[in-house]
Amino acid sequence: MSKETNKDSLINFAKELDKLNDVNITLKGNIEAILDDPLVWAEEQAVNAIGQNLERLVDARELGEQFMKDINET
Repeated sequence: MSKETNKDSLINFAKELDKLNDVNITLKGNIEAILDDPLVWAEEQAVNAIGQNLERLVDARELGEQFMKDINET
């Protein structure tokens, strides 16, 4: 793989990763729930955010693995 091909690979990787990083996270709840137990509330929000974006997370991981494979083939 030439240096130009590596550069193109990096540019393509960055463009695809940028698309995958475009996520919207909506936090739910009220101040009473947060103050009552902030750790439980935060964990619920994290679980919901991951669940809503799981496909993007998997795609990003696979994209990174493919990028590293392409780079290591040089």
